[in-house]
Amino acid sequence: MLYEAIKLGKSVGMKKFHLGGGRSDAADDTLLKFKRSFSKESVDYYVARSIVSPDKYKKLAELYEEQNGVSPNLALVHFYRS
Repeated sequence: MLYEAIKLGKSVGMKKFHLGGGRSDAADDTLLKFKRSFSKESVDYYVARSIVSPDKYKKLAELYEEQNGVSPNLALVHFYRS
């Protein structure tokens, strides 16, 4: 799938393909190792977090807790849909 995405990108003139990071920045993160195997080049990237509808966000967090029996770690779990 990645190969096909790369071919498509090249066909429309793209020069770079950002694969994102791993599950962590740990040296033994296998997903990060896999992605780094494509290139020695890397760049910093950042994810912004803005809660636009705090009431809906709170309801989603409560629903998560109800369905999973534990409170979500809101620093790690991001709810994107209402």
